Amino acid sequence: MGDLVGLSTVGFHLVRVEPGDETTQHHNHEHSDEFIYVLSGKGTLFLGEEGIEIGLGDFAGFPMNGPAHSMKNAGSEDFVYLMGGGRPDIDICNYPKIQRRMYMVKGEKEYVDLQHLERVPK
Repeated sequence: MGDLVGLSTVGFHLVRVEPGDETTQHHNHEHSDEFIYVLSGKGTLFLGEEGIEIGLGDFAGFPMNGPAHSMKNAGSEDFVYLMGGGRPDIDICNYPKIQRRMYMVKGEKEYVDLQHLERVPK
């Protein structure tokens, strides 16, 4: 939605999740804040290891470098929410449950399994 009105540093998405479906892989961003505002239905927000029931009118914010988060539709109707956040030129997204990291530079994404990362001596 942000692109439709010319926003370049913040993004907005209207998300509809069918009953029983998950929203995204459990993740956090290192250089971007995110938020959601629930418009209808109900879901379970997984924040770190905690599950929190959310529904109509609930708001949640996910600061950069905060706990990993994801959601699942916990109801019998569509779970609909507005999602927004920053759109930095460079971001790193961590997926702790699948041990993967995404590097994004100016919209181009690359994924690396953490088992393939190693420290390079100085």
